[in-house]
Amino acid sequence: MESSVFSSVPVQVLLVLLLGVSECLSLKITRLSIPSFVPNGSDESVLMDCEYTYSMKEDKKLVVKWFHDDDPNPVYQWIPELNSKLYSEKFKLEEDYEVPAAAPYTKFRAINIQKPTTELSGTYKCEVQSLEGSDTMEDTMTVYALPTSVNLNYTIADDVVRVVCEVEGVYPLPEMSLFQIKPKTVEISPLNDTELEYVLDDGAYDLEFSTIIPEDELPRPSDGLTFFGCSIEINGTEYEKEIKVPYFPNPVAAKQAGDDSDDTNASSFLKNLKYQADQRSLEVPSLFSITNKRIYFCRRNGRSLKELM
Repeated sequence: MESSVFSSVPVQVLLVLLLGVSECLSLKITRLSIPSFVPNGSDESVLMDCEYTYSMKEDKKLVVKWFHDDDPNPVYQWIPELNSKLYSEKFKLEEDYEVPAAAPYTKFRAINIQKPTTELSGTYKCEVQSLEGSDTMEDTMTVYALPTSVNLNYTIADDVVRVVCEVEGVYPLPEMSLFQIKPKTVEISPLNDTELEYVLDDGAYDLEFSTIIPEDELPRPSDGLTFFGCSIEINGTEYEKEIKVPYFPNPVAAKQAGDDSDDTNASSFLKNLKYQADQRSLEVPSLFSITNKRIYFCRRNGRSLKELM
C-alpha cells in the first residue's frame, strides 16, 4: 500500500500550514499610503490609498471607511455590493475617484483630497470590514503653512533687555531658538530661559518667542558690535530661516549738548558699528542721525523711533 504524502508530516505542522493559508485568504490591509507633509493650499491633490486582500467567497458585505482623528463620522465610506459612497463635505474629496487597474471590490478604496488646508492635518485611519472579519491601519499627515512674516526686535527697560522673535501665519508650531553673536566673533551663543506665547487663528499660529537678559550681562559698546538672532525650522520640510539684528545699548553714546567732540565721537562710533555690520553682511537700523546734540535711531522694521540718551 502506498503511503499518503502527508502521513509522515506532524499534525502540528499541518495545522500551521492550514492557518497560514486561511490567513492569506482572509481580509487584511497590506499597505497604507499617506503623505507625511504637504503644503497648505496646494493645487496638487493629496491621494491616500488603502490596499487590502480579501476573499470573494468569504468576505461578504465588504465596507471600506476612512476616519480622521477621533471623529466617529467617516470621511468616506464605500459599500461595493450596494455601489454606495458617502463623502464628508469638510474634506473636499474628489468624488468617484477610481484606483487605476483595480478590481471591482477595491477600485474605490482610496480618497483624493483637493486643495488641502492646515485643519486637515492629523491622523487618518482606514478600516475595512466584512462579515468574516475586519482590519485597520492608520498614519499621520501634516499640512504645513510657511510664515507670512518673521520679525526680530528688542526693548530695553529697567536695565533689562527683552529679545522677541515674532512669527505670523505658520503651521505647525516651528522649532525655534534665540541666540547671541558676541563682538569680533562668529560664534553663536544660545539664549536660554525662553518663553513661547501663541494663538491659533484661521488655521495658523501667530507667536512670540522671547527671552530676558540683564543689560549688565551683555558686552559693552567699546567691545564692538553684538547681534541677536532667531532661527526657525518646520520639521519635516526644507524650510529654515535665520535673521539677526544689531544690539545698541542704552545709551549708544551718552552725550548731552555742549562739546562738539562728543558728536564726533558718537558719529565715529556709529560709523564703526555700521562698518562691522557691512563686513559680516548683516543688516543695521535704516536711519542714524544726530539731532540737537542727541542721537536717534529708527529700528529696522520702522515701527518705533527711540531716543537714545
